Amino acid sequence: MLLVLLLLALVFLGIAFLPGSVEGNYRGRVASSCMCDGINFIKLRGGKLIQYSSNHPPASIMGRYQKSPDGGVEVWLTGWREAQPEKLFLRAYPRFLITQFVSAEDGQKSWCWKWPSIGKVGDALQSQEISQVHPRKENTSSRDIYDRNLKWIRHETKIRKGKWTEQAATPPEGGNH
Repeated sequence: MLLVLLLLALVFLGIAFLPGSVEGNYRGRVASSCMCDGINFIKLRGGKLIQYSSNHPPASIMGRYQKSPDGGVEVWLTGWREAQPEKLFLRAYPRFLITQFVSAEDGQKSWCWKWPSIGKVGDALQSQEISQVHPRKENTSSRDIYDRNLKWIRHETKIRKGKWTEQAATPPEGGNH
């Protein structure tokens, strides 16, 4: 019986480490200052880095990812101010069920399982809109809102510390992202 369990564990690990895509849900990859009982996770999808928090919608497009010359994937964070450049955040080396992330800042390595889209993760993916905040210009912030399939819905602005207000606008070039 023990031999069968050991063989099954080895087969499962073998499958987990087969070559695969970086696209998926990863818990624990983004720091959050929230002390609530929600779950924070990132989703890498369609070239975008999206951060979710189960208790704080909407989700937010935080950056992008692209293949790197070394065969891995580079994950970039978008600058928050107009003149702030993108910053390399992580290097990822994906497998079928697991991905190795290497911090661009200090080289620290960690393995992360791809989480299924069920439970709180699935609920957040199904219910939350996704926002993309554009670099701030002086006292004005703006963002585009997308549905869960990254189809553009609306454009909003906020002046200073006011509330977000919807503006009549056309979708960004290319329509859907």
